[in-house]
Amino acid sequence: MLPAYFANMAPVIFKNNFRILDIPVDLDRTWRGRPLLGRTKTIRGFVMGIVLAVAVTVVQKYLFEFDLFKNISLINYQTVNFLILGLLFGLGALAGDAIESFFKRQLGVKPSESLKIWDQIDFVLGALVIVWFYYDLDPADYLIILGLSLGLTILTNHASYYLRIRKEKW
Repeated sequence: MLPAYFANMAPVIFKNNFRILDIPVDLDRTWRGRPLLGRTKTIRGFVMGIVLAVAVTVVQKYLFEFDLFKNISLINYQTVNFLILGLLFGLGALAGDAIESFFKRQLGVKPSESLKIWDQIDFVLGALVIVWFYYDLDPADYLIILGLSLGLTILTNHASYYLRIRKEKW
């Protein structure tokens, strides 16, 4: 899931770079008087998210040659095209986040406000759904990934809050 996690972080990591790509994905269009996605979902975020996801799969592919990583990997990198996998992880994570943003905008929730739980797993669900079409994991793996992702996201958000990196716990 690392490619999806990095894809989800990319828009924040690169928010001050590649300003030429700071174009809203929805091109400022609205539906029912509300933004489709809002200004925070940019082409830069999508492009850099996919690039970062692919880069992480490249690293994972090479680490897979070592027994330690081979033994803990959920994906057999000898049987998949890792570039396609990275593309799908990135696209899925960002699409999941964008879909959730659409519903937030339609509900009148501001971009900085959280829909608890959904904000923590939207990108994970998106990545798992898209990747599932290419590489099917065991059903138990999906549940473990969702549980761990939710727990880790809550833990890192709370840690960031107490370290004064974030202004809110969620």
